[in-house]
Order: sequence, then C-alpha cells, then structure tokens
Amino acid sequence: MQGGSDRFRHRNNYEPFSVTVSTEAKSGYVIVYLEVSVTVDYGGEIDFCMVRGDTGSKLMTFRITSNHSDFISYSYKTYGVWEEDYKKVTANLGTGCN
Repeated sequence: MQGGSDRFRHRNNYEPFSVTVSTEAKSGYVIVYLEVSVTVDYGGEIDFCMVRGDTGSKLMTFRITSNHSDFISYSYKTYGVWEEDYKKVTANLGTGCN
C-alpha cells in the first residue's frame, strides 16, 4: 500500500533518540501487515513500540527509540486489503474446532 524511509543523525549518542511514524491506509482499505526495518551503529540499542493500531486498523503509529548510536535509519511498508474482504475473512473465523 505505502511505505517510507528516513535517516536521522543523533547529536548526543548517550541520550535516547525517538522517531514516531504514523501511516494511514488508503480509502476503502485496512492495514493487515506492517514491515519495519531499522539500522543503527554497532552497539546501538533499538526499542520498537506500537503506539496505536492493530491488524484491521486504518491507522497505525509506531515509535522507534535508539540509544548509544550516532544515527538511526528506518524504512517501513504497509500491506492492506479491502475493508469488506477483511470483514468477510474475520467473520468466517470460527471460535475453534467443532
């Protein structure tokens, strides 16, 4: 559906550095899968947090926090399906075996 990427330089690599990204599905679609790739310096630590959204949402927001790194680079892709198709699939999911 859509994606994006960016690279940020960190001024003081001993303080946490956060990037918050929001992505929205196209009209009539819902997001079913979010793929995120993050790169930092050797020794850098990454924390990924889903702030808002879930499978079947129209909007997802995630936060990437890095520590002990001079830079953070990320890219993401969202995959979606028609909202009506998603409703059909989730309606057909049973509660278990008969």
